[in-house]
Amino acid sequence: SGALPLILPEAARKIAAERLRQAREARAELVVAASPASAAALQAAAGEGDPAVIGLAELLDRCLA
Repeated sequence: SGALPLILPEAARKIAAERLRQAREARAELVVAASPASAAALQAAAGEGDPAVIGLAELLDRCLA
């Protein structure tokens, strides 16, 4: 949920960190988040060596450009 970082910030950080760990393990170059709130949470958790994180709207924009 987009409200999770507001309601349970520590849980949101742990979930984002786990998703990024999974992406690194899969050697993903890009993580696409379904919502702007999810993208923001993943971007905040991302560090050096993590794949880039974008929102679904940005992916669509890139594809249609």
